[in-house]
Amino acid sequence: MSYKHIKPEDRIVIDTLLSEFRTNAYIARRLGVNRSSIGREIARNATGSKPKANKQIVRPKILDVDGRKFRGGGFAKTKYEALDTYNKAVATWAVKNKYYYAGLAHKRTKARHKKANRIRLRLVHGSGSFLETYVLQQLQSEQWSPDQIAGRLLEYFAIRISPQTIYDYIYNSGDKKKLVKHLRHHGNKYRRRHGTVARVKNNKKVVSTSSV
Repeated sequence: MSYKHIKPEDRIVIDTLLSEFRTNAYIARRLGVNRSSIGREIARNATGSKPKANKQIVRPKILDVDGRKFRGGGFAKTKYEALDTYNKAVATWAVKNKYYYAGLAHKRTKARHKKANRIRLRLVHGSGSFLETYVLQQLQSEQWSPDQIAGRLLEYFAIRISPQTIYDYIYNSGDKKKLVKHLRHHGNKYRRRHGTVARVKNNKKVVSTSSV
């Protein structure tokens, strides 16, 4: 059976069928999913452990009696009242021991996905996240600069990250010597576009001397 995500409407079905004391196998057949998928869903989102069957609620023996042999005399009414009392007791016990709620299960699932997405988009050493994998691949295989990588991430994946963050990742990495070789300047210092403070001062001195 192919893999299938549990949808919000599926959780309502799970909630209802669990309240009817249905097994995981039965629920899986109803939803067309693998039984293990139901087990994982319940284990992840249940508020507690599955309660054991309540042995104190005994099914009245009168419910197993064929009433056709006792037509008249109020037997049918007695049997109906016994069934009603039994069903109410079972329903009360089920509500009291309820351990899976569709709404809460959906909220927990969304929270886990949101957290996973945040981790997925963090540029952390050794995390194996999509962002780290993409940066390393484009840097080492394509020889892209951090500016190019940041631009492509924003354009194609709507992921906003500054080139400086990528530079910091490279220079703080345990593989710094290996990674900086893929940078345009190979990790060496290069002249600033508008010159350093020392160079500007030196130029001023040269100008003043020549003018004299």
